Amino acid sequence: MTTEALKISCVENTNNALQIKCVVAFVFVVCACLGLYFQYPFNALPNTTPFILAFFRIVFFGLVVCRLWFGRHAAALLWGHQSVSYLKPIGCLWLLVAIAGCLGIGGAYSHYLNAILFFIVFYRSKYYSIEDIYYQLASFVVIFLPTTQVWSLDSLLGWGGNVGAVFGADITLLALNVYAWLLALMLLSAATEKALTANWRKGLSFYYFVALPHLTLPYWRWLKNYKLLCQFSSWMTVIGQGTLFVGYFIPALLPLLWLKQCAFGFLLICIVDLSFIGQLFVAQFVLFFLITLGSLTDSASYVPASTPLLGVGMAALFIVFAAIRSFFLELKGYHQWMPKWCDQSVRILSGSCPVKVFSDAHLFGLYIYQVVDDSGKNVLPAFMDDGGPGPLQRWHPRYYQGAMYSVTDVCLAKRYWSEYSGSREDRLDDLLAAGFTLAADSQRLTLRVKAINPSEHYEKNTSAWLDAQWTNIYEGVRQNGKVSTQWLGLPPAVKKTARNFKR
Repeated sequence: MTTEALKISCVENTNNALQIKCVVAFVFVVCACLGLYFQYPFNALPNTTPFILAFFRIVFFGLVVCRLWFGRHAAALLWGHQSVSYLKPIGCLWLLVAIAGCLGIGGAYSHYLNAILFFIVFYRSKYYSIEDIYYQLASFVVIFLPTTQVWSLDSLLGWGGNVGAVFGADITLLALNVYAWLLALMLLSAATEKALTANWRKGLSFYYFVALPHLTLPYWRWLKNYKLLCQFSSWMTVIGQGTLFVGYFIPALLPLLWLKQCAFGFLLICIVDLSFIGQLFVAQFVLFFLITLGSLTDSASYVPASTPLLGVGMAALFIVFAAIRSFFLELKGYHQWMPKWCDQSVRILSGSCPVKVFSDAHLFGLYIYQVVDDSGKNVLPAFMDDGGPGPLQRWHPRYYQGAMYSVTDVCLAKRYWSEYSGSREDRLDDLLAAGFTLAADSQRLTLRVKAINPSEHYEKNTSAWLDAQWTNIYEGVRQNGKVSTQWLGLPPAVKKTARNFKR
């Protein structure tokens, strides 16, 4: 297949799209600033707040512990196989800190360390996804919450050290409101990017989500047979994400609003797999639901007598910069007029950025992969033979699943870019290194791929989308502790892609 035979679909920032983003960003910023000043969505803390925050601490740090433990073999993917020796001790320290946070030891100090270690690991990580943004934001917010007043070793032994406990309920309330508005910003960014994508407007993106073999569990693929249901789900996803922040100003609807988001999170867990995105998504909205419900029913709720204006001002300014980064980061002039310290502060503390989830770049012209030994055993089972999610996508971070996009970009460059110099093959080497970590006795591992070619139009029968056979493309041979690699052949052809594989 020639380079010209590949249909490349690129979505650029048109003037209309930019105008839409300007309007959406302006409306959100105005609403967020008013919400922070007038204390929306939270204007009271119930007497049960210490127990609610302790519950969130245990769940959040418990999930961090699970992510670190089940993702420990992915070190080669995060920092590259040549830097594994540096990352592993940092990962071990982080695991101890997360355990301390879960047990409630050291108050905010364990929270500080968790946020710092998150920054150290992911500032230079090769893999960073929406899952990491959720955990980064929670790591930042939890610093300001008095989470160890109950159900902790701190409370049992009489230790202190919690910022929220020192500065009082005003800071706790402000932190919760900032958390809610930053989450709404993430979802609004995702909704806006979806609304600017043709397949989302046509209502087909949810169809692709459930029809593509690698995204959903097999027993949910029946959903693809109902076009109207898929279209309705696509449009409701965009509407639900894009209007969340509007509901913040309607206190009577807040419990239903939080429950709706919890239901969405449970669907993520059930339809996709037991991924850490859905788990934290549910946990954070359960936190909001319990705070809201307690405030509505608890007659002894604490209502702050005054608004901490300095804190509100700083929080509002931060959200303004976060909104600018979320909607305009990819503009050519962004880095020219945005001070670097502002940009990096937002990146480090909240992770705010354009949220492009399941755009055409995640749907068309993709390759799934397997890493097999000489016996044909799949030593990195992120994907099964039928393309479905494998064991490394259940109770594991998304790095193994996300590696398919790195593999895809290398495959597209190798097959369709005549000037490709091999600059991306380090990602394949990292993947083989992760495979050798899990297959300690193997001396040869082979990377094989299948191409996915979805139709550009709705069709019930999707059996022809995935290649029938695996294609061996790359191998690594380990001798005397060193791995030598070579290409075995060209990747199979794809028909269309929206990925920028010439970066």
